[in-house]
Amino acid sequence: MPDFHGFRDYLLARDLSPSTVAGYLADLRQFSRWFEQTNGEALTPAAVTPTDVREYRGWLQ
Repeated sequence: MPDFHGFRDYLLARDLSPSTVAGYLADLRQFSRWFEQTNGEALTPAAVTPTDVREYRGWLQ
C-alpha cells in the first residue's frame, strides 16, 4: 500500500482538523485497497482512470 504521509502533511499544513485528516486518509486507504484488489497493481495517481472512479463509486453504493 502506498505511503500517504505526504498527503497527510499537506492536509495538516492546510490547517484541517485532525478528524478531517483522519477521515480523508481512511477514505484514501480504502480506495487504495479496492484499487489494488480490482486492478492487481499498486495505486498511483497515473494509474487511476475515469473508469476506476466510476466503478469505485458503484462499489461504495
